[in-house]
Amino acid sequence: MVAYPLNDAEAALFADAADRRLDSFDLLQAALVASGIRDVSTVRRLHGDLEKRLESITVQVANIADDKERGERLLVLLHERLLRQYDKDASTIIDVLEQGRFNCVSATIFYNVLAGRVGLVAKAVIVPSHVLTLLFTMSGPVEVETTSPNGFFLNRRDQSYVDFLIAQRLSTRNSHAEAETVEEMTRKPAEIDNLTMIGLIFSNQAMDAIAQDDPILAQAFLQRARKLSGPTHSTVLRTFEVSLQAHMAFQAQEEGDFERAVEIIEGALVDVDGDLRRELLQNRSWLYAEWAESHTAAGEVNRAVEVYARSLEGFPGDPKLRINLLVLLHNEAIRRINLDDCANAMYYIERGEALRDNSFSELRGRCLEAIGYLGDAPPE
Repeated sequence: MVAYPLNDAEAALFADAADRRLDSFDLLQAALVASGIRDVSTVRRLHGDLEKRLESITVQVANIADDKERGERLLVLLHERLLRQYDKDASTIIDVLEQGRFNCVSATIFYNVLAGRVGLVAKAVIVPSHVLTLLFTMSGPVEVETTSPNGFFLNRRDQSYVDFLIAQRLSTRNSHAEAETVEEMTRKPAEIDNLTMIGLIFSNQAMDAIAQDDPILAQAFLQRARKLSGPTHSTVLRTFEVSLQAHMAFQAQEEGDFERAVEIIEGALVDVDGDLRRELLQNRSWLYAEWAESHTAAGEVNRAVEVYARSLEGFPGDPKLRINLLVLLHNEAIRRINLDDCANAMYYIERGEALRDNSFSELRGRCLEAIGYLGDAPPE
């Protein structure tokens, strides 16, 4: 049985979007479906109620001749009438309708819908960890920060804009705004289509599910997001998927299933590079160290040795795990020597020498003075 199968509204939406076009649904209706409305009739009813609220905004700007001025006034009214409070965790359209809470995705959806209804051409664009609007006016394209009523006057190329992002914690999800720089935010924004915007609603909810420790629900949301998202959002989705896999790995570790934990992490490393790969490698290193330490604490030194050895088979360049293994081998060899058990100490000495560590030569000499044993099997 499939966990979290598509509801009726989702099934209808995905069928409509199969050709990457929306015919039976408009953007707001699709957003309602992604926000959790389960049947088409309820979607239609809520959409009708929403239309009345939006009309009260568009009627006040439709006759403004200058298109840029029209866009500016539209944004101000949207924040006065509908968008009350920014909240990075407000992942759905329902958050807006019921509480006025919004994030960059929902704010951009509402602004772009309204812009189209007053004769403006608006496209959603994505930059690192954030979504905004590109408005095409007679005087040229204008980037609009839809999360602020002053969004026409915030320039991504200014440090003040980065300060604004940090203060507001503006993000699609799972970003680290405090690490963002002017250079990152001045990258050329990439246009994303309406279906990708709907996919962002699903992927945002996936991150909410991860935070709520529900990886199965998170996976269901990510599967829905992938069905709708275009290539521009694929990298972001991959980041979310990797975050989910890391969460599931740590969950397995907390349950004592280290085998499953490292299997998940090593699976996540496939086709991942850059900062994401470095972060996963750190997680992998930590998991193996915890796994080995659990055996050491239980007095199972040989099992700990094998865990460390396994960790280095696929990733021999991990300095932390290599050092941990060397320390374990060195300490156990010394312990055996102090117990006059040089026969078994040689097993750990030879394992250390195989790692090309010269510190074991002295230990070998001490043992060979006592016995001529060249141990080749692990001690009992």
